[in-house]
Amino acid sequence: MKFDIAWIDDAENAVPEERATVAALALHVGGRNATLASLPKGKVVKNITVVAYALAEGLVHDWWRVFTPHDLPVSLRRWRSGYIVPDIRFDFDGQTFTVHVQPSEQEGITFLTEASEILTPQNIEDHFRNFLDTVDQRLRSKRISGSAMQLRWARVRQSLEDPAETAFCKAAGAFGLDPYQIDDASASFIENAEGFFSGEALLEFLAGAATARKHTELLSWISAAESRPDNTCRLDDLAAHAHSIAVSAPPRSNERPWSLGYRRAQILRSKLDLSGEVGPLPSLAARLGASAAFSDAGSVAGLRAVRSVDGQTARIHLRRHGHSAAELFSFARAVGDVICFPGNGRASLNDLRNVYRQAASRAFAAEFLAPINEITELRLKGNDALAMAEKFGVSEEVINHQITNEGQIRAAA
Repeated sequence: MKFDIAWIDDAENAVPEERATVAALALHVGGRNATLASLPKGKVVKNITVVAYALAEGLVHDWWRVFTPHDLPVSLRRWRSGYIVPDIRFDFDGQTFTVHVQPSEQEGITFLTEASEILTPQNIEDHFRNFLDTVDQRLRSKRISGSAMQLRWARVRQSLEDPAETAFCKAAGAFGLDPYQIDDASASFIENAEGFFSGEALLEFLAGAATARKHTELLSWISAAESRPDNTCRLDDLAAHAHSIAVSAPPRSNERPWSLGYRRAQILRSKLDLSGEVGPLPSLAARLGASAAFSDAGSVAGLRAVRSVDGQTARIHLRRHGHSAAELFSFARAVGDVICFPGNGRASLNDLRNVYRQAASRAFAAEFLAPINEITELRLKGNDALAMAEKFGVSEEVINHQITNEGQIRAAA
């Protein structure tokens, strides 16, 4: 991604910050010009005229939201302040940024480019820092200081220099809040969550908790689940399988979450010598070293399960679902999280779909419970999605997604 800015002097805007930062802006995504556009009379232009201050102010106020995993991408149009800009979206899954640009039309101006680019968080941070610093320098060259954008950028830069403050700001952003205007109750919830989760797992938990109506009950549920007898949640063989698979099938460079999930599901099926359906849940849990006392941890809204690993011991605390297919799928997702991320600590399984760990666990569960090779064979024999869902103990949605994603599944293998 690249910002090309050509400042335009003597603009007529009334607001000093805007007048100083009118620019011809060209944005490049994946080496292609995202601002290439056709005007109403057919003229094609390579850049757009915008107030860079508006984009900079929007970006810096959304900084911590941009750099935390969520299901919904952040759109450049969110920051445009009325100006016409291309449809560029920044999608962060917790591991990598995907920058998308789609053709679009606004007020007779048609943006022509379709492109995407995958960047590391450091890549995108460098691009955004350079843009904000460039706008800041332009303002100072026009003897403007103390604007809202400059003050906010100074505060964000200060937070970025302190690892502890950076961690809290990211946590607040994952929870959907401004870390500089957070209420005491939310700050306390984040601090309490840090007692259970850390790193990527903390951010995914908070991003999922942000949509729960009674998020304070989530930590109480986890505490209660972990106070149960150990034989209700421990799977004696799971951690050993996870460590073995991590050695034999290490993560690939820049691997997408679904790829990791699909291929490790296939490996675990092979290690367990599974064919056909793997359920019901008690039978699957027993294959992974659970006792006959293994059970769910009761109802809660906002979580599917919590897994924890401590050395060679793995535990799964499963929410009560009230539906066998949903419960089996959530259990398989928790197993998949241990298999794909075998390190010590807790992680939550929730309803987020596009963030890295959640996407990996969904892909794992789908391929582990309803492998594409067996679906293909059953389809050739005339079975429909409902019949296959009943056979494998999953929903029709899982079967249909497997069929849709067949190419990705086979590529992962």
